[in-house]
Amino acid sequence: MYTFNLLALTAVTLAGFSSADCYGDGPSWTDSAKTSMLKEEQLNSICSGLIGDYIPGERRRTCLEVVDIGKLEVMVHLVSSNFRTMGLAECRSGVSKEISGCTHGGKSKYTNWEYQADLNKGKCTAPTPEKRSHARQFQA
Repeated sequence: MYTFNLLALTAVTLAGFSSADCYGDGPSWTDSAKTSMLKEEQLNSICSGLIGDYIPGERRRTCLEVVDIGKLEVMVHLVSSNFRTMGLAECRSGVSKEISGCTHGGKSKYTNWEYQADLNKGKCTAPTPEKRSHARQFQA
């Protein structure tokens, strides 16, 4: 019975998951930066420009400068064909998986959403009017 329950739980957990990719190069997370970035207040800050109503195919981006690393570019893309609302809890969950799951950043695609967290050298550029984007500085 225990084995069946474990298999059922695994199947339910993976049901909405379709693919994940980690980037193979670029800047790497330091332990202190990753730990700080995964704090609730930091995830709330990242998600503040990503939450809200989406139309099919819409993408939103945000960028944070991370001292001694460079910048973290985060993107959310509605991949389903239906209108959806991205809530704060859903955003925090998806973004935290990208930050904690890959040393250099990566992307994951689920049934409705694709998340991308990409560490790069350099600084965030000024947001363009057509993007809901925010540039902030983060110090680990």
